[in-house]
This record gives sequence, C-alpha cells and structure tokens, in this order.
Amino acid sequence: MYRLTKLTVLSILPALLFVLSINTGFTADEMIDKADKMMEEGEKMMDSGDKIMGEEGMNENDILKGNVICLLPEYKSGTVKPVIATSPCDGYAPHAHVILDTRSKVGNVYAVQGSPEAIKRLQQTSNRKDVEIKGKISGNATGWVITVE
Repeated sequence: MYRLTKLTVLSILPALLFVLSINTGFTADEMIDKADKMMEEGEKMMDSGDKIMGEEGMNENDILKGNVICLLPEYKSGTVKPVIATSPCDGYAPHAHVILDTRSKVGNVYAVQGSPEAIKRLQQTSNRKDVEIKGKISGNATGWVITVE
C-alpha cells in the first residue's frame, strides 16, 4: 500500500494550487485559505489511517471524473501553460495532459498516458470539463497516473 506523507503533500501543493487557480477569479488570500483547508483534509486522511492509494482495486476499468488539462509548452519561457481546451487540441504542438479529479475533496492530479491512438482520441474531443476517463490507475507517494487504452 502506498501512503502520502506530509512532506509529499507539501511538495505537490504548489502545483496543485496552480492547476486549481486556472480560469478562476480567486485571489492569493482565497487560494491560501483553500490550501489550508486542503492540508487539513490531507492530515485527517493520513491520521485516520484510511487507504489513500494502493494496489488493491486498481484495474483496467477504473474511472476518473474530472477536468482534462492540456499542458501546452511555452518554448521561449521554458514553461507550460495549463489550459482546459474547449475544442480539439490535436492541432497544437505535442503536449502532455493531466486530469484534475473533481470527485475528491483534495482534488488529486493524474498524469495521462497511453497508446498513441488513445491519446489521439483524447485530443480530438472538445469536452474537457467533468468528463469520465476509463483506464488503469497507478501511483505512489510521488504521483498518480491513469493509463488509457
């Protein structure tokens, strides 16, 4: 069984806050308040001994519900621009995708991987908000991945 440590939660929190702030009108203070609440939820989960992520129950039919976010490269600045696309994204430069799980209070972020055909199907869809993605979920204390077929 894999468990999150407080150090892991603290290390992924800035990236998670960045993704959560996409296309929202939240101020810095509001984001800090949200971060505090997320840390409290994470600590409760760790303290309760509940399973957060393990090998049991992970199979080819796992379903995530959330927002698909394109990580579009910004070559000049050496960064990526997170975007929830409203049209197919297969015309953009090659880029990665993540899913922000909207079912959990914490909002886990999953990297998306899969065959070229599966990724192409994902890129050709225009619906990116509150979608269900089927695949195999795996992960450990450093992150989560969904492999789509």
